[in-house]
Amino acid sequence: MKLIVHVAVIGGDRRQVELVHRLKKTVAHITVVGFDQCSFPDANVTAHPLSAVPWEQLNAILFPVSGVDADGKVEAQYAPEALIVTREMLTKKPNNCIIFSGIRTEFLKDMEETLICWMERDDVAVYNSVPTAEGALMLAMQHTTVTVHKASVVILGFGRCGMTIADLFQSVGAKVTVGTDDDTEKARAHQAGHFSISLRSMETELACADICINTIPVPILTKDTLPCVKENCYVLDIASRPGGVDMEAAGQLGLHAQEAPGLPGKVAPETAGEILAIITLAILNAENKKG
Repeated sequence: MKLIVHVAVIGGDRRQVELVHRLKKTVAHITVVGFDQCSFPDANVTAHPLSAVPWEQLNAILFPVSGVDADGKVEAQYAPEALIVTREMLTKKPNNCIIFSGIRTEFLKDMEETLICWMERDDVAVYNSVPTAEGALMLAMQHTTVTVHKASVVILGFGRCGMTIADLFQSVGAKVTVGTDDDTEKARAHQAGHFSISLRSMETELACADICINTIPVPILTKDTLPCVKENCYVLDIASRPGGVDMEAAGQLGLHAQEAPGLPGKVAPETAGEILAIITLAILNAENKKG
């Protein structure tokens, strides 16, 4: 297999630290930027300021899961000051250099041909569903006064995360009901042994639920449906922005509601970094085979 020659990891958090540790076993040289508080003793990992990055030599540029904002700012948990990337810097990269980012941002729109967004990929979502489900279970245990065992749990959405969450809660003895209007999701819920309800008629189930977890990133629990939720129900919204729970309305009703997007990076950053490394290496190795 052809060697992956040179990769730059620019900014990030504990996930990117793990990403570097995984990549260093396969990549000939890694340039890290924004990791001043971290130590990488390996000979093939070197730290540089942005001004010294050898852009012309790079096979790939790895930005954080949060991407690059409109002003070129890159989140860097371990840097003493903000990292600011310019478009001029990126124009120096080879045409076949792949840019990785968690999300698609306005700053990166001109890089569409070589841009890979981790969080838009099905494989990443499936891998991430496990730490997401464990994080949801942890939060439910912390924020309720009853055991999850025998609790009535409503899970809105039965996609990649919803399926894993439902299975985990059922495995510890919760009574799980799935809310979905998708016929395939209804069939999968039935196959897994879960009750299912329509999102258009879930008032009865919400009135009895001890825990309600939303996974759908569109308005689901709105000011019209939230009054149906039981007073002491714990409402958790793990959907990506803009989420599916009207938090302002929930607060006005006195409900215990919480937003928790991006759970893998918060509850299991090492695993989340490993997942990014698995996907990144698979893509880079596939590109190497092409040419």
